[in-house]
Amino acid sequence: FFRNFIMDDHKMCGIVATVATVGLVVLLMGATQHNTVAMYTTTTSTSTSVASMPTAVVGMPSNTMRNRYAQVPAEAPRKVNVARPASGLTDTQTSFAGPRPLAVAAWAAVFGIAAGLFSLGMPSSRKPMALSHHNNAVNPDAPALLLDCDGTIVDTERDGHRVAFNQAFKQKGLDFEWDVELYGELLTTGGGKERMTRYFNDYNPAAWKEAVPPSPDHPLIMDLHKLKTKLFMDIIASGSLPLRPGIKSIVNEAIAAGWTLAVCSTSNEKAVQQVVEKLLDNKIKHIYAGDMVKAKKPDPAIYNMAAQELSLDPQKCIVLEDSRIGLLAARAAGMACIVTKSTYTAEEDFTEAQLVVDDLSNTGLRAARSIISAYC
Repeated sequence: FFRNFIMDDHKMCGIVATVATVGLVVLLMGATQHNTVAMYTTTTSTSTSVASMPTAVVGMPSNTMRNRYAQVPAEAPRKVNVARPASGLTDTQTSFAGPRPLAVAAWAAVFGIAAGLFSLGMPSSRKPMALSHHNNAVNPDAPALLLDCDGTIVDTERDGHRVAFNQAFKQKGLDFEWDVELYGELLTTGGGKERMTRYFNDYNPAAWKEAVPPSPDHPLIMDLHKLKTKLFMDIIASGSLPLRPGIKSIVNEAIAAGWTLAVCSTSNEKAVQQVVEKLLDNKIKHIYAGDMVKAKKPDPAIYNMAAQELSLDPQKCIVLEDSRIGLLAARAAGMACIVTKSTYTAEEDFTEAQLVVDDLSNTGLRAARSIISAYC
C-alpha cells in the first residue's frame, strides 16, 4: 500500500504542498517572534542606564522599560540613542514588525493546506502496482511462466473458498449454503464479489433483503467478501490445503532457468499472497490479482497488465490455468496455455489450449519450452 501511495502523483503533490506550507508558517512565525514589536518615539533620543538594564530586556518595548525602570537612579548613565524612523511616528503611535508576516503565514496556511487536502482526495493517477516480493530485475527476453492461483497452484475452490464463503454467510446471519454442485456452477463467473452478485440475482433473490440491488460494490457484498477472505486465509495458514502435483517442481525449474514468474488471479490480493508465502515459500516474483483490473477473466486484462508492467513478449509466455475462463483470458492476451484440470473443471471445453493434463506431475519445463518454440 505504501509503495502505491508514494508512487501516485496527486498524493505526492498533496504531501509536498502540505509539508512546504507547514515549513513556511514555522519560518515566518519564528522570524516574527525574533523581530519583536518595535516601538518608536519622536524624540531624538531616550536615555536609560545600561548598568541598571538587564540584558534580558534588550529589545523590550520602550514603554515597558520606562515603567519598570522609572524609579532606578541614573548614576553617571551612559546613554543609548535610538534613532527615530523616517515615518515620523508620534509617542502614541507604534510600528509592528509582526502583523504582515503573520498575515502572509495565515493565508499561506489556508491555501497550502487546502491544496494539499484537495490533492490527497483526488483519485489515483496511476494503476495499482503488482505486489512484489523480490527486487531482481526482469529479463524481457526470457520466457515467462504465469500461473493462475485457485485450482492451479492449489485446489482451493471446493475445500477452501467454498467453505470460507459458507462460514461468512453463517456469521452474517444468512440462512443458506453453497453446496459442491452449486459452487461448481458459480465458478463460471470470475471473482468472489461477482459470484455473490450472480447468486443473489439469479439463484436466490429472496435472500437479498437490502433496498439497493446486489452489485459487486454494494457494501454488504464487499463486507461479506472481506470476511470470507479472512476466513480463507485462516484455512490456508492452517496448512490443510496442499499444493497440486507438479506445481512446486515446475516453479523451481523455471526459477533455476531464469524465467520470469508471476501469479495472475481474479482472487483477492491478500489471499493470493498468503498462498504464495505459505505454500510456495514466497518464491513467485510478482502477484497480479483481485481489483487491480476492473474486468475479470475471461477478459485478458490481468494477463495484459502483467505483460505490460514486466515488459514481456506474450509469445514467450506460458500460462498455467485450470478453467475455461482462464484459458480464454490467456489466449485473448496472445499467450499459450497449459490447462491442468481441477475438481470443478474436468468436464470443461479446453479446445483452445496448447496442452491439457490432469495435473503437472509429468509435465515439466521441457514441455513448456517446446510449446513456446512451436508457438513462436
